[in-house]
Amino acid sequence: VGELELPSYDLVMRPWILEYGSWEIEEAVQLRGLVKLGDLVVNVGANVGYTSLLLSQLVGNLGSVISVEPEPLNVSLLDRNLTRNKVSNVLVLNAACGDANGSIKLHLSPDNSGDHRTTSNPDSIESAIVRCLTVDKLMARRTKVSGLVIDAQGYDHRIIRGAKRTIRRSCRFVMAEFWPKGILLAGDDPSEVFEFYRSRFSRVIDVPSNTDLGDLKWNQVLEVVTSNNDHSTLLMLA
Repeated sequence: VGELELPSYDLVMRPWILEYGSWEIEEAVQLRGLVKLGDLVVNVGANVGYTSLLLSQLVGNLGSVISVEPEPLNVSLLDRNLTRNKVSNVLVLNAACGDANGSIKLHLSPDNSGDHRTTSNPDSIESAIVRCLTVDKLMARRTKVSGLVIDAQGYDHRIIRGAKRTIRRSCRFVMAEFWPKGILLAGDDPSEVFEFYRSRFSRVIDVPSNTDLGDLKWNQVLEVVTSNNDHSTLLMLA
């Protein structure tokens, strides 16, 4: 997607990209088929900008990306990466997203720049209070959002709940992480979250395996989404 700066302390995303030159390739392939020139896409949990840079290329000069990231160092590197790659169609917002407006505690990971969480994190030794907005409030004056791309470490479902009007109004797709353990840490039931998704979208697809989950029972869904890891990515189509 271009040149990318990452935090030196990161022991997950940085070494992976150094070795393989890419990140979450299945998600990127799906996005290339979903995002159109001229789209407006919101990227929540943008980290240092890998996905935002990809989305910037896909929406083109007539489109735009809104990148939302709560952690200050990530935001600084996100801005640097956009400047380094001469990107002008991405707007950066330093905030978290959720299902209520106000503030929220961000638990900071000591070794993974993509694992700062608004749910509890037993590995965290520091935390910070950050601004929290619903996507509906964030997009209240923008009438047409084509898609949401969310990676929020178990808080994705809360963000989607806070985006109901936006999704109903114009979204063609939502791509979000699905992490059963993280959902439990947020105080919610993963099976109920999945049923919430299934009731509101025409299709729910597990991205890594390209499996349509629409007619599967919960135990089958759980088997699919944890087949290679303890989490997966879901693509939900309007």
